[in-house]
Amino acid sequence: MCGRFLTEQDVEFDAILALANAGGFKYGEVFPSHVVPVLTGADGAAMMTWGFPNFAPNRPSLINARSETAATTCTFRDAFARRRCLVPATGYYEWQDTGAKRKTKYEFALLDRRLLFMAGIFTERGEFAILTRGAVPEFAAIHDRMPVIIPRERHEDWLRDVADISDCVTALEYAKV
Repeated sequence: MCGRFLTEQDVEFDAILALANAGGFKYGEVFPSHVVPVLTGADGAAMMTWGFPNFAPNRPSLINARSETAATTCTFRDAFARRRCLVPATGYYEWQDTGAKRKTKYEFALLDRRLLFMAGIFTERGEFAILTRGAVPEFAAIHDRMPVIIPRERHEDWLRDVADISDCVTALEYAKV
């Protein structure tokens, strides 16, 4: 499960910010409910809030959607079918439970530190969720879920609803933060 991600200044990220008319954006660690730029199509980007509304009383927003069930879950079904996006990030964070109510924070990023793009879906009101999948074996000891990372050559397919995302894994590295 992706509970936070990182944005750092980068030429490509700056171009996405410009496309989304996002003056004054602050780079750094992104938390649920933050507003960030997402790619919504071949030439489109928008500033959106991280988290679908949760209609259960006193419950936090829904920041992630399981890729295995998003197409059939009533909360995500319509967005999965009609409103897909790509969430640019420098990396994302996971926490490993080390027992005794302690967790160790890890940062996952591409080997070359270029932007990675997580599969997302969004509401008509401009809220998004990140799709997750089971972790690849080398990461499973840290956390059992990870975001679906769409390789660059499959961006258009994802946005146009022709990509099978079950096999989308990009080579990542991780480090203790």
